[in-house]
Amino acid sequence: MDAVFIITGVFIIITGTTIKHFRLYDLIAGYNTMSSKEKASFNIERYATMMRNVFLFMGLFIVVGALINMWLKTEFISIIVTLLSITVGLTCLIIQGQRLKKNTNDNTKYN
Repeated sequence: MDAVFIITGVFIIITGTTIKHFRLYDLIAGYNTMSSKEKASFNIERYATMMRNVFLFMGLFIVVGALINMWLKTEFISIIVTLLSITVGLTCLIIQGQRLKKNTNDNTKYN
């Protein structure tokens, strides 16, 4: 069971890094459905950097939780760490994404 958590953590880290460094922005939900005008005004580089960082921390917490779980020989730590890291990470992405989108829209109104 711990191997599943480690693989999941590594997959999350690779996904965030791949989206940022290979510019796979169309994999980001919401960005691929924006119009060309909205895409031009949205700071996708900043959002992709933030997304990579959040995914990196989520993946690292999951892997560390699985390693602690293996060391203590319990199953609850991995589950709790995984649920908390994903919940907190995705909440941060949503809130920061909305702030970034709002700031971008506000800046285009006054230019």
